[in-house]
Amino acid sequence: MIKSKLINLISGFTRKEMTLLNEMALSPYFNKNEQVQKLVSLLSHHYPNYTDRNVSRYSLFERLWPNQEFDLAKIRHLFNYTYRLAERFLAYNTLEKQQFYLDLKLTESLKDKLQLNGFEKQLDHNLNKYQNDFELFKLNDLADLHFSQQANRNSTYLTQKVKHLDRFYLTEKLKNACEMLNRQRLINISFDFTLLEDLIEHLKINYHNYKDAPLVQLYYLVFLMNSHAESEKYYNELTTLMEQVSNQIEQEEKRNIYNYAQNYCIFKINQGQAQFLDKMFGIIQKMTLENVLLENNQLSERNYKNIVTIGLRLKEFSWVRDFIESYKNFLPKELATNAYNYNLSVYYYSKQDYNNALMLLNSVEYSDPVYNLGAKVMLLKIYFETNEAEALLSLEKSFTQYLRRNKLISQPKYDRFKNLFKLTVKAFKLKQDWAYTAKTERQNQFEKLKIEVEQSGQITNKAWLIEQIKSW
Repeated sequence: MIKSKLINLISGFTRKEMTLLNEMALSPYFNKNEQVQKLVSLLSHHYPNYTDRNVSRYSLFERLWPNQEFDLAKIRHLFNYTYRLAERFLAYNTLEKQQFYLDLKLTESLKDKLQLNGFEKQLDHNLNKYQNDFELFKLNDLADLHFSQQANRNSTYLTQKVKHLDRFYLTEKLKNACEMLNRQRLINISFDFTLLEDLIEHLKINYHNYKDAPLVQLYYLVFLMNSHAESEKYYNELTTLMEQVSNQIEQEEKRNIYNYAQNYCIFKINQGQAQFLDKMFGIIQKMTLENVLLENNQLSERNYKNIVTIGLRLKEFSWVRDFIESYKNFLPKELATNAYNYNLSVYYYSKQDYNNALMLLNSVEYSDPVYNLGAKVMLLKIYFETNEAEALLSLEKSFTQYLRRNKLISQPKYDRFKNLFKLTVKAFKLKQDWAYTAKTERQNQFEKLKIEVEQSGQITNKAWLIEQIKSW
């Protein structure tokens, strides 16, 4: 393993970024050191296959200073200089993607250079271009600083600056309050909401004064929805408002609001309110239509799997099939094949196309514990539903050994999966002997098993097993 912070840093670059770093190193504006140029060129040539053989300090020294005796201090100095250039590249590359800050700095620079006509023209352009409260606060702050020094002071920019600052503060305060509530539910931690109480009271009285500040209203409703979770009133108000203003807010904020609404649906579903499954699916459909499912042009495999699961539970087979195909190319590359094969096999299983489901399950890489557990559960269901006794009993035996040997599986998860397999085999044997058992005895065994399953708190896919038992 190569121990170099420079190599570690550029190993995380994309091919395009490495090419741009090479171009920066060749630019006299950023770098005049020829040895740095040569080093970056060599690193770009070997990217991303860095080994001790091609990028060790010794091998690089030989190519940079041929016929010279190895000098550790010399190569270290060059590595440090190049590392600082790579850091500078990251800063510039990140800034270039943030158009607002480029426009803001250009406007400030025109003012500093006393190019007042250009400054005012650029300022007006920016004020019409940007809509975000923080951006408008910064632009109006710059405008107020300039025009307050004129003979005829214009207070319009000060008024606008304060308005957008208030709205930015309210939005950020509410966003953080929503996250605080969310974390309180997930982990054993409490937060101080003292300052928030006055803010909530202010919004309660002045809510309708913020009609032209949709983020303030949306996060206010998210906060009320989470702090009064027993009532559906604020969830309904939130989803209604989102329908009205979704085209006015940025994609990231839109995704955040929809995620809060989904989490509320999950909370209600876990309380046994099955109608929220339909509502959650409706939110997912809106997110696909409004192109907010993707984050950095990528969909996590977890979200991919969860969306497929929800759609299949509602028997939205056509929609799910289209979703699986449409979003497979947005999955992380290293996980895409596994995620696609697994979710497509779940789709075929739900359609009772067991042959295709089994074929795809054989394509799933079982080195991933998540897919290993999920695939084994699906095999269990298929063998149970198709009365494959030998295969089911063999699977139960091998899976029990896998659970016992895998030390990475937590005890609660171990119990849930172990109980599923144990009770499924028990139900299968009872089903197999059903025709050969006296009616009274059969009924007694059936009732005992049903009670055992229903009272077993730690069991995965419990609803499926209960459904199978009740179908006899």
